[in-house]
Amino acid sequence: MMVWSFLVGMGGMLVSAIVGVMRIIGYNAAWDASEKTDVTVKAAGKATLAAIDGDWFDDAVVDAMMGVWFTLQYPNWMWAAWSAMTPEEQDAKLEEAEKQAALNKEEWAAKPAVAKEAEAEEAVEEDAEEGAEEGAEEGAEDAEEGAEEGAEEGEEEAANAE
Repeated sequence: MMVWSFLVGMGGMLVSAIVGVMRIIGYNAAWDASEKTDVTVKAAGKATLAAIDGDWFDDAVVDAMMGVWFTLQYPNWMWAAWSAMTPEEQDAKLEEAEKQAALNKEEWAAKPAVAKEAEAEEAVEEDAEEGAEEGAEEGAEDAEEGAEEGAEEGEEEAANAE
């Protein structure tokens, strides 16, 4: 099952990549030929460009169609692969899946507790920051009030002195 899932899929992508590189090289050569002054070479270059463009489009459509088809057939493929396993292999796969499910359940259960602890720590830090900001603001307000009162007293004394 792993061979078909990975080797064939990766092999197909590798072949597509090689074909793509070869097309790019051919496309560049055809482009250069289409810019030559010789009429025959220029016509051949333009015809080659058109053929490569058409092939690229056709391959893109076929790749998309195959992707959709493989996606739709995946459940059938997995059922056939499961049915081809021996009962011992099926039991081993089920045990492995149950162990993984238990591990995932433990990890998922631990995540909310960790998240709650982090949120509580953030709340404490925010409260401390807000308290420090409020204290600084109150101190600044007190200093401003004291300065205003001092200025008013200074004005009153100046008025009285006159």
